Amino acid sequence: MLEDATKPIIPKPGPRRRRRLLLRLLGGAALLAIVAAIGWGFWGRGLGPAQPGADDVTVEITIPHGATAQDIAATLEAKGLIGNRAVWILAASRDGYTERFQAGDYTLSPAMSGQEIMEALTHGTVATLSVTIPEGYTVAQIARTVAQETSLCTATELKAVAEDPARWPSMSIPKPPNGSLEGYLFPDTYAIDRDATAEEIVGQMVARLESALEPHGDAITASGMSLHEIITLASIVEREIRVADERPIGAQVFLKRLREGWRLESCATVQYVLPEPKEVLSEADTRIDSPYNTYLHEGLPPGPIGSPGLACIESVLYPADTDYLFFRTQGSEGRHRFSRTLAEHLNGG
Repeated sequence: MLEDATKPIIPKPGPRRRRRLLLRLLGGAALLAIVAAIGWGFWGRGLGPAQPGADDVTVEITIPHGATAQDIAATLEAKGLIGNRAVWILAASRDGYTERFQAGDYTLSPAMSGQEIMEALTHGTVATLSVTIPEGYTVAQIARTVAQETSLCTATELKAVAEDPARWPSMSIPKPPNGSLEGYLFPDTYAIDRDATAEEIVGQMVARLESALEPHGDAITASGMSLHEIITLASIVEREIRVADERPIGAQVFLKRLREGWRLESCATVQYVLPEPKEVLSEADTRIDSPYNTYLHEGLPPGPIGSPGLACIESVLYPADTDYLFFRTQGSEGRHRFSRTLAEHLNGG
């Protein structure tokens, strides 16, 4: 009895107390509903179309390389394409879009939902500038062409990259030993990203050369020449022989001269060291003191005299099976007459 007397007496809730408890529960639920509604509305404004029904409105934006999700969201908000950047970034992160965004140029609409914009930004296509580099162009000519046609860099900037080994791209082929990428900027038509740097442009051209050379690995090894020597000789063939079917023959002439220890006596190598090209070289020109002057020095010059195209590289790797030692221009079409002996060469035989 004594123990029972010490227990607290808890009154049973009456009708009034039950009503107050019920009202509190209902009030809490209502508050949660209001908060949820506000949050849902806030979320909806962040992910819903910024301008519902504005399907005929388009907005052009560019997402540069290296842009973060915050950068992208700020651009979208500034262009009126999303309602709230914080909500948009949160949703993009939650759904894994932030790792899939691509640099590029996009045409979007404020009638698109935040989710639709996220999906669109994973399919970037960067606007490019087309540049054609002709066969035989020197680094200086290539630099001027790129500068004039793209305005992405100056000719001086691109030339500086080509002549600074510390700024060259990584290469799967041996790097030229003479400290210049002369001859290694492959002649072709390029689609260059409109935000590309001089280093990236040079890298793109070197990569194209690597790709062009890849099928010829066995022939390069079998030639007994270094890649630098092959490109150097191909650049001479490029400048000397303009008619396609004569290139393997011209390459054979130069290769035979090299084997015989004869000077190449290539006018193109002398033209390379002149301030301006000449229609016809003078005798004084052929005596210019330069390692590139193959009238004075035996063997190949220190490096290429321009960028040879693939056809001229192949002519060196797969020369004609002849034994000519001389050639001279014949006619106005740029063709040549090839001779085996000096007498034939002088007599036109």
